Amino acid sequence: MAVQITPDGAFNTGFGELDLGFGPAGARPNPRLRTLRDGYLPIVSYAATEGGVTYTVEAWAAPLDLDPRANLACYVRVRATGDGAARVTAAFSDWVADVTRVEREADEGWFIDRLLDEARWAEPTLVQRSGRVVTRNDHLVLVVPDGGASPPAAVNASELEWRASVTPEAPLRLDFVLPLVPVAPAHDAIVQRIIGASPDAALAEVDAYWRARLAEAMTVDLPEAKVVDAFRASLAWLLIARDATAGDRVVQTVSENTFKDFFPRDAAYMTRTYDMLGLHDTAFDTLERFIVYGADGPARLERLQPDDWGQSLWAIGGHLEMTGDVDFAAWVHAVVGPHLDALTAAMDADPLGLWPAAGPYDNENLTGHYLGHSFWVLLGLAEAARLSAAVGDVITEARAHQLRDAYEERFLATLEPLTRETGGYLPPGLEAADVGFDWANVSGGVYPFGVFAPDDPRVTATLALVRPARYREGLMTYGPNAWTLDRAAAAGRPVAPGDLHHYLTMYVTQTLLARGEQEAVIADLYAVLAHTSATHGGFERVIQPYGVADPQWNRPPHGWFAARYLELVRNLLVREAGPDLHLFSAVSPAWVAPGQHIAVERAATRFGDLDLRLDAAADAGVVTLAPTWRTPPRALVVHAPWFVTLTAVAADVGEAQLVDGAAVVSPAATRVTLTWTRSAAPPALSYDAAVDALVAKRAAPPTDPLEASLLLPPR
Repeated sequence: MAVQITPDGAFNTGFGELDLGFGPAGARPNPRLRTLRDGYLPIVSYAATEGGVTYTVEAWAAPLDLDPRANLACYVRVRATGDGAARVTAAFSDWVADVTRVEREADEGWFIDRLLDEARWAEPTLVQRSGRVVTRNDHLVLVVPDGGASPPAAVNASELEWRASVTPEAPLRLDFVLPLVPVAPAHDAIVQRIIGASPDAALAEVDAYWRARLAEAMTVDLPEAKVVDAFRASLAWLLIARDATAGDRVVQTVSENTFKDFFPRDAAYMTRTYDMLGLHDTAFDTLERFIVYGADGPARLERLQPDDWGQSLWAIGGHLEMTGDVDFAAWVHAVVGPHLDALTAAMDADPLGLWPAAGPYDNENLTGHYLGHSFWVLLGLAEAARLSAAVGDVITEARAHQLRDAYEERFLATLEPLTRETGGYLPPGLEAADVGFDWANVSGGVYPFGVFAPDDPRVTATLALVRPARYREGLMTYGPNAWTLDRAAAAGRPVAPGDLHHYLTMYVTQTLLARGEQEAVIADLYAVLAHTSATHGGFERVIQPYGVADPQWNRPPHGWFAARYLELVRNLLVREAGPDLHLFSAVSPAWVAPGQHIAVERAATRFGDLDLRLDAAADAGVVTLAPTWRTPPRALVVHAPWFVTLTAVAADVGEAQLVDGAAVVSPAATRVTLTWTRSAAPPALSYDAAVDALVAKRAAPPTDPLEASLLLPPR
């Protein structure tokens, strides 16, 4: 649960709102820009200037004693500085959002009911103030600073103002405390804790907590602050969206303000991301939500949505893959048999012998057989085999392999007439090529599914159609699929591609990465970053290409975006491919100018953990490695950037081979030297260049909107 900072700079709990005003007229701050402490810590600031006085607002939140089951307290600090007369107004607005309903739907009624006297709260509103304490229907809702006075036109007792003459040396500082859930008088101990809370102590506590928590995960150091800050902030947004339940579990939601619930497809990626970053305990807490327990432990996997059969197995199997924890596999393996039984029953009842048809419930927005569902089934069966092999269950392992082989044969036979019609493009549905919206199909079945090889002609054809047809402002759009758009354009009846879709883009980007299309990958990365907020939040959809960048109800930060961004940056630098581990698969020219470096610490892989660093010179790159292998990879593949020509490779241990523009070395190597020559004019790709390009194209939209990238020419 969390407090939302509204567009006009207020602080909303869903039960009410702290409204601030500045200057003689009490103007709302309406902050255009909000920033995070040190660029990434979830301590938010914004500023406004009125009458020659600058008002800076800083806010942070923490549960009492950092206990996730305690009420959250939001601290709001206002500083007025400059030369002049400062005036700050504040009021508690009786503004109740749908958040209360959403929280209850997300299994958090227990938390609210523990603090709220619902009958008293529902009575006609009475806001009162006694000293620093503001109540609504006797519930503590706000603690205000000393010295506040009611302005002449006050409507309720919470409306206060503070006036002072300020200078740069003598600013005005005011601290407010806003409990997330109003506290009934029966809980006087909690009331007194909030009234007596020290904002300075809470700020120090929050700062120290987040620095330590984020330092537990894989860290990235490279020359562009935006890339690094967005990486760290994305992890914070994911962790904030974890909520305690009435039992002893933690539930991973998508965010604290939009889609606040557990979604299997989102949570599967989040589980995988936590494991990729080395947060294995957090990953375990997240995947537990997939499990239904019996008397003796895990009994089966919960089915929540039409596409979650393979996603839950991927989350569980991926945890085994990234940890090598055979005890975990033995503990959870009982769920595999019943899950395979459910798949068999579903296939037997389906006329195509595939995962059954579904309605337009989400994503692909079609009625019929979703191609993406089959990708997930095939991946889930591979994970079922992995889990069974880990515990020596050869019968279930063989069953999973047989089911996968038979399913793949039926799936490919169903798909073949469609791809023959489309020239290889993989459509979102299996009934007709012109039905549905692009979603998992734009991955080409490559990542994370492993259904098709990266160089499969169907993958090539899909990317060749999707990027020019669907990309706008460098991002994927969400609307009629690429085949439909291409045919309509060819017939002289172009169709609008739909909304921008932030994280859908990364289905494409990950496949480009697997194919070695480095320049396109980095261009996608920068387009994704150019569309994030100043606090590094990603959105889902709603924003129109070349239109007003307002996601409306679809408010950032979106958790699935955060997970996919973390996954992408990690895979740029450390990526498994079969028995090999690939390093620096795609890096920006902005990261490897002479004298620059890229460093990664605590990268978790299926082979073990790894620290690595690339130091760039004009004519070489030196990679240093400090692995802790659990099971060493067959080889390390160290990629050179696309804008250099690799002329020689050397390693301190074992043979080094130059293969397809990369160094292939032994996993025992700890130092690899890449000798290269740089191109005369390295590509002008950077985050700043992407922002400039986005601003320019928003100001003057291209007459031919078809484009593959913000930074690359159409192709």
